[in-house]
Amino acid sequence: MNGYERVRAAVEGRRPDRVPVMLEMDTAVMAGALGVPVAFPEEEPARTVAPLLESLEDVRSLKPVRVESYRYLQTCLEAVRLLVERFHGQVCVRGNCDQLGLSLATMVRGAAEFYMDLCNEEKEALVHELLEYCTEAALQYIRLMAQTGCDMVSNGDSPAGPDRVTLIGNIDPSGVLRWGDVNKVEADTPRFILNAGIPQGTPSENLHALVRVAREFGG
Repeated sequence: MNGYERVRAAVEGRRPDRVPVMLEMDTAVMAGALGVPVAFPEEEPARTVAPLLESLEDVRSLKPVRVESYRYLQTCLEAVRLLVERFHGQVCVRGNCDQLGLSLATMVRGAAEFYMDLCNEEKEALVHELLEYCTEAALQYIRLMAQTGCDMVSNGDSPAGPDRVTLIGNIDPSGVLRWGDVNKVEADTPRFILNAGIPQGTPSENLHALVRVAREFGG
């Protein structure tokens, strides 16, 4: 099996010849597309630096969602198209569309502020408006990504806890990959689709160990 065939087998409930591995880096693309201030460090991933909304009431003054106008989102789409062109049928190209509704809302409003809003019954209608706004933005990105020809699309909404999922096992990116050693990577490698974000500064030997152990213990 090649990489594409392994991931397809795992997703369809068949047993691959060894453990598939997926790696990714978190982005701030969706937040930036909605106008959240984003910093672009020279040698680190982009990150949000401040919320967009000072007050939840400001949700009603947000501009209509048109994520395709954000140039960095178009860069991501073009990158996926090039990967599909180069690796079609060999490597499973996943179009990652972080973030989904609730995670994105915490970036637009600020995490602490949004969770406080959730506790205020008087703001329930405004919370729903923000979630609907952010979900529509996420869906627009997913639809655009699906048109690139990628093999699958994905997004992250860690706080939401959906009840229907395809499990992709997460390797702790900081405690294991960045600050652990090869032995720690080996000990924390489960037996299904392995997935991990890659923090800035992750030792290359830890990434090699992750893939090596997946090959050794699969099948």
